[in-house]
Amino acid sequence: QVSFEGVHYVRFKCLLRIHDFKVLGKLRLRASSDLSVVGLAFLEPPRFRLRTECSVSWGSVPLPLKTFIEAAIYEEFRRWLNENMVAPHEVSLRPPGFQRKQGLSDADLEKARRAVALARQYSAARQSSN
Repeated sequence: QVSFEGVHYVRFKCLLRIHDFKVLGKLRLRASSDLSVVGLAFLEPPRFRLRTECSVSWGSVPLPLKTFIEAAIYEEFRRWLNENMVAPHEVSLRPPGFQRKQGLSDADLEKARRAVALARQYSAARQSSN
């Protein structure tokens, strides 16, 4: 939901809600071997649907801009998808959990020490039960 208000001689207000956004199309997934980068692209322009609720007022007078604003939002989503996610373009995601660390923090070292201690306990318990 987005809302903005302002005053320029007269008070204006715009309330906008975009929901039920759905995209349907053939998606190409490209990933690096370590999954540090994942690329997503539609093979052709996708179909999509979104719902909007909009109200615009200028002072106390509601303005009939609902259809204009909804059409502009739909067109902007369509333009963005085509310019950024339809092949040969793609969106690149860099999942934080798959990024290489540039150094070890004290917390990382402590976590590794605990993992080693746990592995040793597990190994010792298995040896004593055999």
